Amino acid sequence: MLDPRHIFISYSRLNSEIMRRVSESLKAHGLNIWTDETLTPGTPSWMEAIENAIEGAAGLVVILTPDSKKSPWVQKELIYADTHGVRIFPVLAIGDDRNAVPISLGNVQRVDLQPEREQDANEVYEAAIRDLISAIRDHLQIPGAERPRHLPDDWMVHLYDSFETDSNGWPVGWRADNYITQSQQIVGSQYRWKAEAHRFTIRWIQPRNYEDIFGDFYLQVEAEWIANTSSAACGVAFRMVDYDNLYLFLISDDSITAWCKCAKRWTKLLDAASETIRLGEVKELGVLAQGSRFELSVNHQKVGEFEDHNHEYGGVALAIRLEEDGDRALFEFDDFTVFAPPN
Repeated sequence: MLDPRHIFISYSRLNSEIMRRVSESLKAHGLNIWTDETLTPGTPSWMEAIENAIEGAAGLVVILTPDSKKSPWVQKELIYADTHGVRIFPVLAIGDDRNAVPISLGNVQRVDLQPEREQDANEVYEAAIRDLISAIRDHLQIPGAERPRHLPDDWMVHLYDSFETDSNGWPVGWRADNYITQSQQIVGSQYRWKAEAHRFTIRWIQPRNYEDIFGDFYLQVEAEWIANTSSAACGVAFRMVDYDNLYLFLISDDSITAWCKCAKRWTKLLDAASETIRLGEVKELGVLAQGSRFELSVNHQKVGEFEDHNHEYGGVALAIRLEEDGDRALFEFDDFTVFAPPN
């Protein structure tokens, strides 16, 4: 059954590359996207799938170009969406009002991906996508990521996951090894990670569908946990180069730690207790990275900072730690967000 919050993308197959870029941008912000890219055009099953997808869509994004204006199927999709009361979000990718915009959308507000100067292409694209996502979220009444006041003005959301759906491909299921038995699932708009240790272990998990790396960034995530030990900890990994090279920020019931793993060796960068941690409440973890300087926060209060030059860029992930055989915990994460400068 189709997710009632999915967004249908209408496009000409001659503009598939543009469609894919827009689709990936929307997916990276936690939206569930439907396209006909894997279906065979013109078949009865294709037409039925399109009708069902539009009927069940929360909105339709149309990629406007001269090719899409000439496409009879794009026009049919627009008419079908309008007939069924589906909100249309036009995206002008190539052309102008005369050669790319159908008469039915002449007075509909749209975003424009086209820069006046080639060197501004990425900046214009990212600004347009931000506007598009904001309009879609307002329509769906989905709360977006709250922008921290201290960030540079040009930093934007590169990844947002409310875990309403699994659009970013977080690992789910059960697995076990000599160190840990664990399972992950997305339920109730949360990413739930249940684990039992067989010995000391630290684990981290990345979304499979998102591979961007970051230098300067601000990462925030909500976390809470129930455990049979006060040493159980959760947090985030960042600037992950590979399994043996990364940074780690963890909080437990009574401590805050930060680590650097470089060429398989762990170095502790921060070890502190904090009054910002309250048992049984949701904690919002934050990591601000600018060059070699890092600032860590819990519930918007600064809890520590450090400077380190080992890793300049890398990926981001959720992380947990259990220390002894028999340690058990249920970790719950929500609103995983990464702000960073434009690409």
